[in-house]
Amino acid sequence: EIIPADATKAALEMVYRTPPDGSEEGEDGREMLRPASVAQMSPRLFWSVVYHSNRGADSAGGGAPPSFEEMLVALLPELDWTFLGRGGRRRALSEKARENLAQERAAENGGDDG
Repeated sequence: EIIPADATKAALEMVYRTPPDGSEEGEDGREMLRPASVAQMSPRLFWSVVYHSNRGADSAGGGAPPSFEEMLVALLPELDWTFLGRGGRRRALSEKARENLAQERAAENGGDDG
C-alpha cells in the first residue's frame, strides 16, 4: 500500500532531521536515507517515494528514469541532499589506512626525525 504524499514527505523529513545517535560512527538520520537503507528499513516508504516521484513523469519520454536521490530532491527540494553524492559516502577506515593517515598528519605537522 502506497503511503500518501504528505505522509511520505513527513516521514522523510523526520528521518532527515534525526540527530546523531551517539554511536561511534556518529550517524545522523540522513544516512538512513540512502536508497538501500530506505528499502531495507521500510520498503513501503521506498516504493511510496518512487510512486510519488513518478506520478507527473511522462512515461513515454524515453529518458533514463531518475535515481532515488533525484526522487528525494524532487519531493523535498528545500532540504540539502548533497550528502547523498558519491563524495558524501562514509566508510570506516581500515587499520592500515588509519596508520597511513597518522603518518601523513605527523609529516604535515613537522614530524621530521632527521
